[in-house]
Amino acid sequence: MATQDHINALWHAFESLDLEKNGNVPKSQLKVVTGNVCTATGVQDMRQSVEALEKQFSDSKSTLNFEEYRRFMEMELFSQSSALKLDDMYSVCWMLCSKVHMDRQNKILQDDDIYKLWMVFNRQAEPDAFPLRMDHEEVAYILEKVVIAMGRKWNEKEFEEIRRGLPLMSFWQVLHSLETRFAYGVDEACVAAAIDEIYEEIINEVVKNGFMSKKGHMMSNWKERWFVLKPGSLTYYTSRDMNVLKGTIVLDTNWKVESLPDRGSNRNRLQLSSSVQMKGDKNKYEICAPDPKSKQEWLSAVQLTLECLATGMSPQKLAFMKRREERSARRESQEEEDRLLQEEMEKRERQKRELEEERKAREEAEARVAELAALREAEEKRMAELEELYRQAQELLEQERQAKRDEEIVRALQARLLEEEMQKREELERLKSQQEELLHSERQKREEVEEERLMQIQRLEEEQRKLEELEQQRLAADEQLKQATQKLHEAEAAKEEMAATAENLEQKYLEIHKMRAQRVEEDKARVRHEKPVGLAKPIIPTAVKLTTHRGAGAFGHQEFDIITEKFKRLRELRSDFISDDQPDMEKNDKADDKPGKEEDGKEDVNDADGVADERESGIGVVESPDDTLKKASNQESLERTENADIQNNHTDERQDES
Repeated sequence: MATQDHINALWHAFESLDLEKNGNVPKSQLKVVTGNVCTATGVQDMRQSVEALEKQFSDSKSTLNFEEYRRFMEMELFSQSSALKLDDMYSVCWMLCSKVHMDRQNKILQDDDIYKLWMVFNRQAEPDAFPLRMDHEEVAYILEKVVIAMGRKWNEKEFEEIRRGLPLMSFWQVLHSLETRFAYGVDEACVAAAIDEIYEEIINEVVKNGFMSKKGHMMSNWKERWFVLKPGSLTYYTSRDMNVLKGTIVLDTNWKVESLPDRGSNRNRLQLSSSVQMKGDKNKYEICAPDPKSKQEWLSAVQLTLECLATGMSPQKLAFMKRREERSARRESQEEEDRLLQEEMEKRERQKRELEEERKAREEAEARVAELAALREAEEKRMAELEELYRQAQELLEQERQAKRDEEIVRALQARLLEEEMQKREELERLKSQQEELLHSERQKREEVEEERLMQIQRLEEEQRKLEELEQQRLAADEQLKQATQKLHEAEAAKEEMAATAENLEQKYLEIHKMRAQRVEEDKARVRHEKPVGLAKPIIPTAVKLTTHRGAGAFGHQEFDIITEKFKRLRELRSDFISDDQPDMEKNDKADDKPGKEEDGKEDVNDADGVADERESGIGVVESPDDTLKKASNQESLERTENADIQNNHTDERQDES
């Protein structure tokens, strides 16, 4: 028959498949779990159970919650005969739920120790409460036993820091607390031994174990044995590893345990006996504990086991139930105390308010009494003693009536004040809504202003960019103007140089002309002084003077070459200057319209006429290279003709002389 431990183990497997953490698992995965559990527990026809799951939930949704799956497993598997090995399903459930957490950080416990601790958690968890959790007090009970078994001191304050805000803890929270706080820095063997001890106590229900000396059956010798006390049996082995079983004492309600006095070297004796003699079994056992403390512990443990046999539950189960009942009773008592304390505080608060109201009423009454006393004193002066007593009675009656009227007035005032407060509250709500609307409109306006400011910034950046481009264009135009100015200066310098060269040429020409005239005069003088031969009349050659725009005379070959070279340099400078200014002139020509072009043409004609006039006048005009070449060639031909005439004259003179 399935126990709560099997249900808890099955929940762990179900919870590991709930990846979305919504309490539902796909039916296809539950089929696999059902098949594995049936195979592990020894079900003959595993497919029949899987088909039963599909058939039972065929028309429902594709996912199941744990309650639906639990009812199916109880009806299909757990209700079968006791021949099934239900305890083997623990390994299947552990395999499914342990995969996610085996690769955790700060891992201290081994997998076998974690499995044992998981079994203990399933046994001690809150029953029939899912998701499965363990009460923090029960966690403290388990961890305290583990820490003490590891040889360390239990620190209650350290556990309080962990469980603060966690009234119920899951298994993985318990494991994380044990590994990070209590088992950190402890030897693995020591931790494993502590886990084994708590596993033996809670899962295997070992009430107590330890070495004791037992008196033999046939011979009265004493031998040390390892005793293990469980509900319904006391077994003893030759050693602690429990490989060789020497005997088992089956306990029932007829057995009892009692202390025996020491006898010689046999100290700390106790006797276990039964009032019923079973055939083939011994009904009396004499045992010696190693020390008085162990003797008392064994007496208490055996007596507790015998008492629990009547209830049908183990001492561990009874202790667990007792702790749960004590926790429930204590918490119910605490809740009742908290409720009573709350009621008492409310009562005191109510009494305090009533006393405050009474104090105010008493002060008001005292004030009214003082006023009435003043009135009585005034009346006593005007009336006699009897009238004064009668008036006092009338005044007291009037006071009572006035008190009632004042009370009604106070109530009316309170109602009116309450109504005014309600009106003020409504007015404040209305003002609040208006302020929110105004705030919303102000935010919208602010957003619009911000958008406008951003657009203005963008336009300003665009204008700045255009201004920078214009500045760059202006700098480029300045640079071009500077270059044109420089070229004009160079042309002016070349012009001045040409003028100086022309002046030098003119001086040379005058000197050459003067030298030739002088030579001609010398030739003429020489001819005159010579006597003519025969009757021939001497021929006196006369040179025809060649007059140019620069004066009388002619150029020689050397001067002509120099002038030609300088005019070539001037032509190159002029072509460079025209090529540099041509782009600007084309831009200006394109920008002008047709009337402007006609005017420019007229200006060019006028400029040409001016240049022609200047050339005719011979003032400030630079001749073109072609004109200069023509003039130079004419001059050269004239010189050649003149030289030929001079030579002919010399020849004729020589012939005449001969």
